[in-house]
Amino acid sequence: MSTTTSDLGEKVMARLRVIEGFASILMENNSFKGDAGSRFSPQLDHLSESVLHEAMYMLAEQAQDQLLQLMNAAGGAQ
Repeated sequence: MSTTTSDLGEKVMARLRVIEGFASILMENNSFKGDAGSRFSPQLDHLSESVLHEAMYMLAEQAQDQLLQLMNAAGGAQ
């Protein structure tokens, strides 16, 4: 099964949009630990924050793998 470069590009962009949106929502809602002088308390406990970091890392790793596939496919097309 061959994946076209446009399919790979769309997969990379989709993962990056999810990561960006996810981070934006979390930051806007003060979900992460802030400065010591911050007037907001974090909404996430340590375990929940760790799970979110891991999920974002996995999405970023998938995007990186697909970006490498895209670059290899584009190099082979030249």
